[in-house]
Amino acid sequence: MAHVGDGTLSDFGQSNSWFIGSRRNWRKRTYEKLPKLLEESDYICCLLPSTQETRNILSGDMLAHCHRKRGVLISIGRGDVVDEESIVKAIRNKWIGGAVLDVFPEEPLHAGSPLWSLPDVYITPHISGWSVAPQFKEEMVDEFVSKFRIYQSGKPLSHIIDWEKGY
Repeated sequence: MAHVGDGTLSDFGQSNSWFIGSRRNWRKRTYEKLPKLLEESDYICCLLPSTQETRNILSGDMLAHCHRKRGVLISIGRGDVVDEESIVKAIRNKWIGGAVLDVFPEEPLHAGSPLWSLPDVYITPHISGWSVAPQFKEEMVDEFVSKFRIYQSGKPLSHIIDWEKGY
C-alpha cells in the first residue's frame, strides 16, 4: 500500500516519502531507522495498529528527532503508539510543529489534558472513519451481510484478523 501514498504525495509535488508499516506478507523489520526517518519528515502520519511492537514506539524522547524540520504529527491509527505526555513535551520543546490527533491511549481525551490548550494541536473525536452519508452506512451493512453469507456457507473469509499480530 505504500506505493498508493507515494503516488498521492507526488501529486502534491512531494517526491520523497518514507514508509514504516506492516503487511502480512512483508518480512519483519526493525525500527532502528526510525530516528533518521523522523529527522527527515515534514509530516509523521501514524496509522499503526496496536501491537506489542508498536505500543509507545513514538513515546519518550523519540519525537525529539523531529526538531530540525519540526514535522507535524498526525495520529489516526491507535492511541497507544504515542503517549499524551510525549506529545505535550514535543510541542512545548518545539520538537514538532503541531499535532492532529484523532486517537488517544484513553478515550475520550480527559478534560484536564494540556493538549486541549496547546497551540497548533487539533483534536478530533475518533470518528474520522465514520460518515454521515446514508450511502456509506448502507454500504457497510451490505458488506456485513455479504461476509455473513460467506461465513454461513462455510467458504473461507477474506481480511481475517491475525490475533497474534494484532491486526
